Amino acid sequence: MTSIIPRIEQLSARVVRVLGCNPGPMTLQGTNTYLVGTGDRRVLIDTGDPAVPDYISSLKLALQQFSTNIQEVLVTHWHHDHIGGVEDVCRDVTGPQVLVSKLPRATKVQETIGEKKLNYLRDGDIIRTEGATLKVLFTPGHTDDHMALLLEEEGALFSGDCILGEGTAVFEDLYDYMRSLKILLDSNAQLIYPGHGPVVQDAASKIQHYISHRDQREQQILEAIRAGNGRTFSSMELVKIVYKVRSGLQQQGPEGETSSAVLQETPEYLHGAANVNLVHHLKKLEKEGSISLGTLVRKRRERRRRRRTSGATRANMAAPLQDAAAAAPADRPSLTAAGQKLQHGAAVEVSHQALLSSGSAWWGRIRTEPESGGPYVLILSSYGADVIGHPEMNRGGGSVGLLEGGPCQMGLWIRNIS
Repeated sequence: MTSIIPRIEQLSARVVRVLGCNPGPMTLQGTNTYLVGTGDRRVLIDTGDPAVPDYISSLKLALQQFSTNIQEVLVTHWHHDHIGGVEDVCRDVTGPQVLVSKLPRATKVQETIGEKKLNYLRDGDIIRTEGATLKVLFTPGHTDDHMALLLEEEGALFSGDCILGEGTAVFEDLYDYMRSLKILLDSNAQLIYPGHGPVVQDAASKIQHYISHRDQREQQILEAIRAGNGRTFSSMELVKIVYKVRSGLQQQGPEGETSSAVLQETPEYLHGAANVNLVHHLKKLEKEGSISLGTLVRKRRERRRRRRTSGATRANMAAPLQDAAAAAPADRPSLTAAGQKLQHGAAVEVSHQALLSSGSAWWGRIRTEPESGGPYVLILSSYGADVIGHPEMNRGGGSVGLLEGGPCQMGLWIRNIS
């Protein structure tokens, strides 16, 4: 059973964790932010989400409790649950003069948070504060600007979202992500302070587990391709082969129990999410020269098929969306047509098996049994979603699946697809 993470906790002589007070399926109990050092000026790693007064209160209390201030702020990557609180911290805690640093995006665009310009670090840079030395490790894959930080005095990693305290991480480039895992393994760290979830006490075992998990999936894909004896596949055809047999993988059940799945066919409604993960693997294998996507995946045929069926698909989606609109109370916005764009933060009442869209980012689907009640409220944001009113969904259970979408929009929603 997962232990409860307190809002403020001293983890070592040099590290104090301040919980971001932003729980959700994508953030687990919340974003872990850290005060690092032993003196009266310390480094703050990550800042949580924007506009979370409870976090600012906790941060102020931690600074008071340990008689310290913030020397500078380091941000592990651009996702809003790590960088989003910068403006609030600068306004309410440090003042605007504090240095805020991160690695640059691949596009080299100058980033700002409100009126705050960011300082850019480089791989291998050293940040020093009293009692602590932090080394920057460029670890892309989860995002193109992701960094981990090695606390040299403890042999400990601040892993951001490259390694989580629970479950596996999502990524936008698997090739880069696997290289980053090897960088973390080569750091010889003893423990990990993750961006979400509890402290990882055996760093090497955790990192190796992540690597082995991906390697096993990759081998399943290659075996399916070899078994085809030279035939071509669409990626979805491979999904139906690879995500059927999950021999030896640990799987979390609906009540949180863990078991080894010998034969488990992934439900069809999750095949879209599985396809995203599988395509990540295919792109990695192509970069390594193991396969050629031009001959493996029938891209043109798939595009033609999608064009032929797009009208029917939209028609099929319209009915459940209209059902959801009919079920929605008058004080909530409702969906009236398939593909309607919602503002981030919009709340929509949905009924059994309704499909939702938040624009082009991703599709979400709620699956409940008719006798389980409802409707429920799905809170959409630019990064993920929250479901209010359903106990399994509130703790990130398997009741919600993302069907298609861009990088880093799925993963923690889909506990059985990784």
